[in-house]
Amino acid sequence: SNLKSPKADIQLIEKEPRPSGDNEKWVDKISNCNVYSHFQNLVNAIIGFHGQFSKGKYIENFSKVSLPLSEILRLLDEERPPSDVMVATISGVIQTQFDELRKKKSGRSRLDDFSRGLVACQKCLTTFITELQAGIRKFEQINARRRAVSAVL
Repeated sequence: SNLKSPKADIQLIEKEPRPSGDNEKWVDKISNCNVYSHFQNLVNAIIGFHGQFSKGKYIENFSKVSLPLSEILRLLDEERPPSDVMVATISGVIQTQFDELRKKKSGRSRLDDFSRGLVACQKCLTTFITELQAGIRKFEQINARRRAVSAVL
């Protein structure tokens, strides 16, 4: 197969320069927002899991995870947050690849390590998505208050 390891892609995603300019990212407008740190935890969990289980039969699924991760990073750098549908879609794509990885695991060799690694990735995904959705709600509340104040003035 022509598929390469996604580890390099994922590490590039981590190091992509943040766009600079006049447009402030929506995430930066929210206080006490841990979206980036939870995203980093998710990426680290996936890299760690991939490092332990990099057999050819898993490579395709890890590769299919790198694209939604780069899309998430792009959405975090936007002026406006992503829609709930977009978040659910991206989360579903990643979760599907985790499910496919589980199906491909055959044999009992290192089954406990595999299960622990996969569960860690799934927990990080759930925590990240929960934090992302909370951040989107906070952003919308802030904007609603600003609109209300502007209407009064």
